[in-house]
Amino acid sequence: MYKDLKETYKKLYEEINSKLELFSNVWKNSSEKELFMEIAFCILTPQSKAKNAWEAIKILSNDDL
Repeated sequence: MYKDLKETYKKLYEEINSKLELFSNVWKNSSEKELFMEIAFCILTPQSKAKNAWEAIKILSNDDL
């Protein structure tokens, strides 16, 4: 199992690092509102479909919450 995990990690290494860099840039370059929206979306998505979570985020954003 460890060997499989290690092999998968090697295959996805570049993609993982790319995503980490993207998230790092979002954190460094976003306003507090944008960060809140990103975090709220991440919290809501596992409990719902991404489409529904995004609709909730848009409502919060429109209400300046």
